[in-house]
Amino acid sequence: MNKLLKVALISAVLLVLAVPLAQADAIAYTPSTPASGIETNQTNLFVEVQITGTPSSLANAAFNLFRASDDLSASGVDLTPTAFNLRHYTRTTYNQDLALGADQSGLAYSPTTNTVYSVRNSISSINELYRNGTLKREITTTGFQDVEAITFINNSDGYDWFAITEEQLQNVSIVRINAATASISRAQSSNYDLRLGTSPNNGLEGIAYDSKRNVFYAFKEKLPMAAYQVNISSGIAVVTTLFNAEAVFAGIAADLSDAYYDANTDNLFILSHQSNKLMQTYLNGTIINSIPVGLTQAEGVTFGTNGETMWIISEPDRWSIYQAQNFTCSYNFTSLADGTYNYNVTARYTTNGSTTSATRGITITTSTRLTLQNAVLKTESNANRTNDDLLLNWNSRDPSGRALKNITNWYLNSIPLTVVNLPFEAESNSESTKEYVSNTLATVTGAVWNPIGGRDSFGAYEFDGNSGIGLNNGTGYLENYTFSAWVKRSVDGQLNIFANGNNNGQYIGFHHTLTNQVIVSYRNPDGTQKTCYGNTPITNDGRFHHIAITVQSTGRIEIYVDGTQDTSRNCRQPKDNSGFNTAYSTIQTLGAHSKPAYNFKGTLDDIQVYNQALTPQQINAIYHNQPIISNTQTQTGQTWQACITPNTGVSDGTNVCSNTLLVR
Repeated sequence: MNKLLKVALISAVLLVLAVPLAQADAIAYTPSTPASGIETNQTNLFVEVQITGTPSSLANAAFNLFRASDDLSASGVDLTPTAFNLRHYTRTTYNQDLALGADQSGLAYSPTTNTVYSVRNSISSINELYRNGTLKREITTTGFQDVEAITFINNSDGYDWFAITEEQLQNVSIVRINAATASISRAQSSNYDLRLGTSPNNGLEGIAYDSKRNVFYAFKEKLPMAAYQVNISSGIAVVTTLFNAEAVFAGIAADLSDAYYDANTDNLFILSHQSNKLMQTYLNGTIINSIPVGLTQAEGVTFGTNGETMWIISEPDRWSIYQAQNFTCSYNFTSLADGTYNYNVTARYTTNGSTTSATRGITITTSTRLTLQNAVLKTESNANRTNDDLLLNWNSRDPSGRALKNITNWYLNSIPLTVVNLPFEAESNSESTKEYVSNTLATVTGAVWNPIGGRDSFGAYEFDGNSGIGLNNGTGYLENYTFSAWVKRSVDGQLNIFANGNNNGQYIGFHHTLTNQVIVSYRNPDGTQKTCYGNTPITNDGRFHHIAITVQSTGRIEIYVDGTQDTSRNCRQPKDNSGFNTAYSTIQTLGAHSKPAYNFKGTLDDIQVYNQALTPQQINAIYHNQPIISNTQTQTGQTWQACITPNTGVSDGTNVCSNTLLVR
């Protein structure tokens, strides 16, 4: 084995190692993996890579961890590669005639038999197909009406168990199939009335099973489109709305024809035959990716166990097959001692070839762990009255004497008030930056992290008009919210967008004329854009300015500049008039827009999104960096708490939460 980097060279070479080597084109780290050269006090190391190829071509992926002395410290192997990213599929079979007859509908893959099941919505049968589409057998069904969807649940007691839906009755039935099954009777199945009423030819078209939560997701086709969560664990169907599909998909999808759930990504794959597309979404309906389908009336979609194959079937008895072209593997090293480590990943293929990733380094320093103590939340009077501000106090210390930044998340009735918190400190680099509410990594593309470039001399990101930061989990639809950011411009007189929603339906930026005021723009259901303008010009003056936007469901938008209200207007159509398209409310990206000419040029720091329209007094407290909750923000009966993470700009200390405080 070749010697790895020596300790004396690590600080000089780690910057080079952050750039993938030529041989690493076929295996690359994902943003979930720490960038090379970071210092952390965490004793675990999660490594995830994306490997080019197909899952069937992989023999194993070996994860290797070395001490800086070159000794192998630990190793592990992942043999369960997963795909499930619509951007990484290639269609290998297109519009194949299955010769099964018309009215093909939902699809479900069985890992037990390695076959695909299809239902026929007016023929009263279920077909079992080989992976290439050849018919294996036909199972007759009796007593069911217009079966449109099918999903695999599990294998137990010698049977594969499936759920099927009846479109017009909007029911779910649990059926079982094994090699001896020739027919299925509704009378002998477990049937669940979802109490949604009947819906002739516009009812339940899709169903997906979530094995993590033991629930189903059911989808109504149209008039209106609807997405439900169905729990039958108690013996009766408990149905709740998963998300407002009519609002989320307005202008995007005309109907919903099938769905698939993947537990690896916690994503849904939702098919629309009228819009001829397949959408990959979060559970709140926010779209991650979508692809055109190219089939007439596509009615069913399913995947192989690890996502290596995707099948889409159309009602006129045709289907297409897609193959994943890359996939992910991961390993978690735990209980690591202090020290400097190097790590890499080797993918070995069934052809006996192999590929090794670039080597990365990480330093673990638990012995110099930051400490934060005595986090106390109280009121001025100690009586917890509604006319008191809530005051947060703590003691934090770095053994090395470094300056600290204390990153705070507030909780109201145990629910995060802050839904996005991006201070751009620890774990920030050219690839990713840590989001402190979900503890996930946002993806950085082209933006440059300056560790002392922020408004407080801590970290910030610099944008050159060709860069951006994407939240891996957008905020979803927020009926009332506040966006807060510190912004320093590097140009004047250009439309500069520094925060953008999904599908470019909402954006926050600066106007393109020489007035340079803040603008907030929303897309209405009819496709028109509604824009709200501020008054105060923000120019390229070399200074950071605090920008805050509060949004209310009534349509009221308030813009604040440097702690002071700049404008307050009813410039968004009220939600209760069905005038606001909830599909376009998400904060999804920073610094980037679909039109590159609108991309932001300048520096961003300390981005927060709150799930309330904060009061002017609370905005002013944020501007002055005061760790308080204004009495204008509290009500009797509310319970408040704050959690604080000390940070040196390089590494985090342990997150510590205050006491809870009940407002009387």
